[in-house]
Amino acid sequence: MNEIIRKVEETEKVAQELIETAREEAGKLRKQSEQESSERLADARAEAKKIIQTALSEARSEAKAYREKTLDEARANAETCERRLREGSEVLLEKLVSRVLPFKGNTGRL
Repeated sequence: MNEIIRKVEETEKVAQELIETAREEAGKLRKQSEQESSERLADARAEAKKIIQTALSEARSEAKAYREKTLDEARANAETCERRLREGSEVLLEKLVSRVLPFKGNTGRL
């Protein structure tokens, strides 16, 4: 009977050691899994940051190009308007002069 009790106690001790070993292994696996997850998350964040920086840089370049194009168009329009105004002023001045000059001959004065 003592032999049976001793064997049961030994079996319980072995079972307890196996359970403890399994717990330690599970803890190691959990820790390793958490570390891998943390590393993957950090990598994903770094990649997302890189993608955002690239997109932001491209958007800034596109905005700058659009701004330059718009400014160039505005300058060209302003130059066209100025040229037309100048041409119109010259035509108007010529008409005024052509109307005033005939009177100069008649009166001797402007």
